[in-house]
Amino acid sequence: IAPTDFAVCFASALLTVSFFDLCPYNTLTYDVDESVFIYIARMMGKGFVPYRDMFDHKGPYLFFIEFIGNIGGEVGIWIMELIFAFVTAILMLSLTRIVTDKVLPSYLAVFGSLFVFGLYAYQGGNYAEFWALPFICASLRTIIRFFKTGEYRKRDIFLMGIDFAVVFLLRVNIAACWAALLPIVIVSLIRKGRAVDIGKCALLFCGGILGALIPVIIYYGMSGALGDMYECYWKFNFEYVGEDLTVRDICKAFIFIMRYIWPGMVILLFAAVKHIRDKVYLINLWFTAVSLVLAVISGREYPHYGVTVIPCFVIPAAMLIDDIYRANIKISPAILKTIGATAIIAVIAVVAKDTVLMTLGSDRSEPDIVRYIRENSDPDDDVLVVNGYGVFNLMSDRYTRQKFFYQYPLVVSDEFYASFFESIDFSKPDLIVVPE
Repeated sequence: IAPTDFAVCFASALLTVSFFDLCPYNTLTYDVDESVFIYIARMMGKGFVPYRDMFDHKGPYLFFIEFIGNIGGEVGIWIMELIFAFVTAILMLSLTRIVTDKVLPSYLAVFGSLFVFGLYAYQGGNYAEFWALPFICASLRTIIRFFKTGEYRKRDIFLMGIDFAVVFLLRVNIAACWAALLPIVIVSLIRKGRAVDIGKCALLFCGGILGALIPVIIYYGMSGALGDMYECYWKFNFEYVGEDLTVRDICKAFIFIMRYIWPGMVILLFAAVKHIRDKVYLINLWFTAVSLVLAVISGREYPHYGVTVIPCFVIPAAMLIDDIYRANIKISPAILKTIGATAIIAVIAVVAKDTVLMTLGSDRSEPDIVRYIRENSDPDDDVLVVNGYGVFNLMSDRYTRQKFFYQYPLVVSDEFYASFFESIDFSKPDLIVVPE
């Protein structure tokens, strides 16, 4: 990687994660889901096992990532976010090089896709969708290269199997890259008379999946928690979608997500003016459509559901900026750089203003409930906070041995509702706190 490429990708990544909740030089507090993940990571360090000892319906690789990051505390998780953002930026840059040989369009496309188009959708970072980005971009690069050149490398197919398995085991409904594009790859190979390649690629792909599954099987198998993982991650997630889901719910979720990713969608549509017949653009457009469907299929309205659509924007952005660059090639490069720098500074200023206002408006003092918990419990006590999502446990450094340390799942599953009260009767907490 060239020094300039490294600098641009690292700067884009650092700027992006600087606005995340766990960034050590801002004063934002972590979100609800984020507190659940950090809580589970801390409890894993104490010997507890996700699903068996602590409920959550996210995938096992999310907890592996959180656990590794949490070795360095919350700052350690933020450093992991920086690393993942940097790798994502590098992979985005390689994607842009497939459609443009110009440096400036590539850099602006990476910066725009990672920072500008995605920042408000990240919702403070540390979500499964964010951790999935480098794996999605890596597989997308392999597939786009195949459609551009007709060739592939065996190791890339193996790695693509790993990418798929890791993302599937982060969150079930964010595997749009493979769901959308692999069937097209298979059809393309058949049409080119390369059906034999399908079997070879399938073996390599499955080998990658198996490689990613082995750590999960070993960890949860040795812990006797494979059945618990099935109940919490697979079975519960189907119940989570809900039988009462309507088309109206899905449409509302779509409109909601558009509020956070609309700049990228605008770029996607403008790029169609010139590239609507371009094979790479059409493949990327199909990938975008499937990504959006999977993002809204639950009917729930969360900004971070739109994060997995971010990789869809980098190729159209590179195409459009390249078109503009070539159309204005007679303009002085100094003027172009000045315009670009001014636009970047303007974007940073707007986002910084919002973040500063949000930070100044947050109450960073210790909540009364945290002081109450500390004053009325010992470090080894079992402290259950009702509807606390682990936030007050983390702030007070008091934990619970109850599986349902947060109670949202009880709303979705009657089975878990009954299990919660059974566990309370079987192993009574030393302190139960109900916030006002």
